[in-house]
Amino acid sequence: MPAIEVPTAFAVFPKELLLLPRKVATAATNLQRWTVMPRGGHYPPAEQPELVVTELREFFRGRR
Repeated sequence: MPAIEVPTAFAVFPKELLLLPRKVATAATNLQRWTVMPRGGHYPPAEQPELVVTELREFFRGRR
């Protein structure tokens, strides 16, 4: 059983300072969504707000 049991999503931004390997995320969480973003970095909501909002909407759309 993973440490984080709730449905989890990761948005991976290419210029992030620390990149979590998908294998680790899969082992430690109930990974439901993994998206590699086309751009953005350490402060995604400030740098790419449209991408963040779209990703959040897509994740929660399936949770109703």
